[in-house]
Amino acid sequence: MTRHMSRYGAKLIDAFGQLRGSYGFVPALMTVGALLLAALALQVPESVGNAVADIFGLPPSPKAESMRDLIGLIASATIGTGGVAFSMMVAATVTAATQYGPRLLTNFLADRATQLTLGVFVATFVYAVLVYAAIRDDNVRSFAGLIAMLLALASVAALVYFLHHAPATLRINHAISSIGGTLLANIETRFPANCGQPARGKRMEPPPQGEPTQQLLSAKAGILSIIDGERLAEEAAAAGVVIVIRTRPGQFLSTGQAMADVYGPILSDRRRNDMVGQFAVAKLRTPSQDNEFLADELVEIALRALSPGINDPVTASACFDWLGASLGRIAGSEPPTAWRGPQDRSARIYAQPLAFPAYLERTFGRIRQPASGNVHAAEAFLRGLATIGVEGRENTAAMRLVVEQARALLAQAELALSGPDLESVHLYARRFDAVLAERPVALDKFAPADE
Repeated sequence: MTRHMSRYGAKLIDAFGQLRGSYGFVPALMTVGALLLAALALQVPESVGNAVADIFGLPPSPKAESMRDLIGLIASATIGTGGVAFSMMVAATVTAATQYGPRLLTNFLADRATQLTLGVFVATFVYAVLVYAAIRDDNVRSFAGLIAMLLALASVAALVYFLHHAPATLRINHAISSIGGTLLANIETRFPANCGQPARGKRMEPPPQGEPTQQLLSAKAGILSIIDGERLAEEAAAAGVVIVIRTRPGQFLSTGQAMADVYGPILSDRRRNDMVGQFAVAKLRTPSQDNEFLADELVEIALRALSPGINDPVTASACFDWLGASLGRIAGSEPPTAWRGPQDRSARIYAQPLAFPAYLERTFGRIRQPASGNVHAAEAFLRGLATIGVEGRENTAAMRLVVEQARALLAQAELALSGPDLESVHLYARRFDAVLAERPVALDKFAPADE
């Protein structure tokens, strides 16, 4: 059994992570809670319900027919009101997502407050239906009816909160802040730091060279979601081999594609299958181990915002700010150790981390061309590059690339703009140089000033 669980470890982790992030996970848990609450409340004697009602100054138990009418009203009102409210908000979210990308809809559905509100409505409905079915002429179930009324009041409170909270989640700045904040927080655990333990004493050693004895091949097509590095390292240690990972979370795999090279003794079929099982292949990208996914989403929003049909440089500016802060943290910190291992930290896995130049080209490099044709966007682009210097100023190699990116923007702006607009971009470029010349970097010098 343990061996079987080990084989599917990464798949189980990925499935549980996607389940937790799904729209129905919290409502499903609350529905189960409602079932248990109804089962317990229906066991309470009628005398207890009358005593509780007397404490709160409520009238004694009504007739069974009146109780059914009350519970039926609660059930119909909660499911009807909840359905209308959520359908309207989802429709509004879909409309907003057509402008700035599907992430806005994903954020709305994955929002915990939204899920809790839906859970309250569904749980109240399920509870009310169960209590309605249990009411008898000789047992009115007054205690269960009191709880139903409390749940109805909770549903009203949840509806008021939802109507206050949901419009905020539709704001594009809310989505950008959510993505950017998650990206910034995940920098320290970016791949392969989230793939097993750092190995002792082999930080600078290169991976094995030459032809591998075997390869781990993808069993199906899809997107690599998670690599359970610690279990993979344990399998490698048990087999006495070293594994060089040739892919990374977020990349698409075709059936039979090589995911890793194995150096050492020939593996048994069972051992090789166990190792392949530590690579979870899914249909969608997730941010679990895939920080590039979050960066790509900010790039997507910025590109959409700068498209001629939307023309929203203010939104693009917010993306530049978060990208600059995230890349600054990457430039200012040590990259994760490529050599990974199990708990004993022996060197069993080699996974090359994505370097700062790749992050820079993947983000600012992809947005440079549309940003160069808009004065506001060009200013925000240069400010975002300057933000990298706040934490990454001491990384001279990284800052050299940042300056090259700024010069490339200026060169493209000279082709796209002319007259006063081009002069404004030159002014921002001079401010960019002045900001990076400061120690520490002071972004307030990027503010407008007479020259």
